Amino acid sequence: MKLIPNSGMAVTMDLGAEYFIHPPDKVTVGKRLAFWALANAYQIRGLPFASPVYHSKVIKNSHIILNFDNAQLGLTSHGKDLTTFKIAGADNIFYPAKAKITAEGIEVWNDQVKEPLNVRYAFNEWVVGELYNVEGFPASSFRTDSLKIRDNY
Repeated sequence: MKLIPNSGMAVTMDLGAEYFIHPPDKVTVGKRLAFWALANAYQIRGLPFASPVYHSKVIKNSHIILNFDNAQLGLTSHGKDLTTFKIAGADNIFYPAKAKITAEGIEVWNDQVKEPLNVRYAFNEWVVGELYNVEGFPASSFRTDSLKIRDNY
């Protein structure tokens, strides 16, 4: 998406069904793609169109603060707990993490990981997304590491 001109992505992590590769809610997918086209191909300004995308991390004590592009007005989980974050230290063992939305982005931690290095969000075979920008576009799965993926994620 960043390398190919005039390309974009409509995230559908919040629309899927566990045993179907295509989301059953085609209308929302179409609307998200239409917003992208109107804002980019047709140059309509002020129209929200993009999902939040992981940008960077800051390690602060035993927590990791995640920063995002496309979230200038903030992030939301629509009042639900953030339950699909995992965190790892130098041993590269990912533990379920606690996460909360802050003014900076997302703060992630697990008391078992005293010196965290990396975070993963919604990094499972199937998951329902729970992180959005306030414009209503969901974040896609992401990770802060580039480790080789093991079978247990």
